[in-house]
Amino acid sequence: MPAPSLSGGAGRRRLWDTPAFLFFLPPLFWSGNFVVGRAVAGDISPISLGFLRWALALLILLPFTLRGLVRAAPLLRRHWRIIFLCGAAGVAGFNTLTYVALETTATANAVIVASFIPLAIPLFAWLICRDRVTLRVGLAVSVSLVGVAWILGRGDPRQLLQLQVHAGDLWMLAAVACWALYSVILRFRPAGLPPLLFLQSTIIAGTVAILPFWIWDLAAGAVVPVTWEVAGAVVYVATLPSIAAFLAWTRCVELIGPSQTGLSIHLMPVLAASLAWLALGEPLQPFHAVGAALVFSGIGITLLRVRRPAGSPGQRADG
Repeated sequence: MPAPSLSGGAGRRRLWDTPAFLFFLPPLFWSGNFVVGRAVAGDISPISLGFLRWALALLILLPFTLRGLVRAAPLLRRHWRIIFLCGAAGVAGFNTLTYVALETTATANAVIVASFIPLAIPLFAWLICRDRVTLRVGLAVSVSLVGVAWILGRGDPRQLLQLQVHAGDLWMLAAVACWALYSVILRFRPAGLPPLLFLQSTIIAGTVAILPFWIWDLAAGAVVPVTWEVAGAVVYVATLPSIAAFLAWTRCVELIGPSQTGLSIHLMPVLAASLAWLALGEPLQPFHAVGAALVFSGIGITLLRVRRPAGSPGQRADG
């Protein structure tokens, strides 16, 4: 079965070329991923959840990608180092370390540490590619980070000082480093490889990278419980946060660059509060509105007058 086109049809093609649309999908789905990961932290080990997530995502995509992967085998062999690094850092590293972190830290702490991704990506871009951080990107990150702090501090940023630091916070910091590395090296992905095939190849690489750790985890006594809650969690994290979010993130990086795409992470506290209001009936407070206004102001700074990169998908558009 041939891989489905992600740009077929005028409407879908317009959305797939619209950063403002793509920008919202990853933080929306990943906000749910944080909640689900925390909810099942006591039921399934983080390594088991990470492995099963990507193994299921691989199987879901396989009927649509198998023939394409076979045809692209020479290209994949030439670029196997980049593909494996993307899989190890973005697929295996970031997500598994996030689940490890959520075992020993609160969701609020994890979101706070994740909010440093927009700062980490320009740093890694400078270390790896010697990119400069433009004034516009720096201003956008600063304004939206204030909005994140306002929401997490419930209108009083001094409350952030009362949060206890746990070992999980350090694991989350390692996850942030993995995602920053992944976002920067995305610019080196093979230009002739369609997004769906690139995602599947990195999922394969990430699943291979995490497999030895899962075998060790099982040998150490980890058990995968067969319950509706765990099954539902695995299905959710294998679909929207894995397939849909990664495709949208990759395309957004292609259109506007890693530093500007990274700013979308600051939407997670806003979206998490909105999801809690819709799904759980938790009330929205005035501090949510103030924080959201600051976050959207920062995002507006970076998305307004954004320039499409000319040429290959590896070119930068962080200006």
